[in-house]
Amino acid sequence: MKSILQNRPELSNLVSINKISGDKQGTSLIGIVSSKRITKNKNIIFEIEDLTGKIKILISKNRTDAYKKAEEVSLDSVIGINGSGNREIVFVNDIIYESIRF
Repeated sequence: MKSILQNRPELSNLVSINKISGDKQGTSLIGIVSSKRITKNKNIIFEIEDLTGKIKILISKNRTDAYKKAEEVSLDSVIGINGSGNREIVFVNDIIYESIRF
């Protein structure tokens, strides 16, 4: 799945989780969803991981397109995200995933 997502043009500026700096910056990540929860403000928080580490990502309820996609994502899904943030948390602008067809 990672190799499929890596070729998507929406995932420019792709980095590994351990390469995210402490400064707020725009970035793209690919990872597997290890946890998912809804905050008291009705935002969605995922924890995603790759081979280099884990990070929390927040999908705001105000980003309606990304939020609808986030609602469909299940645990252990491999997703790509565009967003901005730092080592603590990334705020998602868009979620990219490939649906598998059999």
